[in-house]
Amino acid sequence: MLLAARTLYTGCEFPLWMQWGLVVYGSVIIALFINFYLHAYVLQHVPPPASSTSAAVNHRNAKVSRTHTHTHTHTHTAARFTTDSA
Repeated sequence: MLLAARTLYTGCEFPLWMQWGLVVYGSVIIALFINFYLHAYVLQHVPPPASSTSAAVNHRNAKVSRTHTHTHTHTHTAARFTTDSA
């Protein structure tokens, strides 16, 4: 990014729109990386301690979610017809 900004200052023969595009692109990449770094490593949120009422609600919600997320399995068996030949 610094090299792209330097070409704007020195008057390089590279197209001007491309030089500005490189500066904007580099700025966006740096901003996205800083955002990621802050959220991943600096601003790590510690969850508050659970009170007895919120623990009961979480336990109840866990039971409800387990009952509604089961999968249905169907097994198909071929009927066997046997004839008794005497």
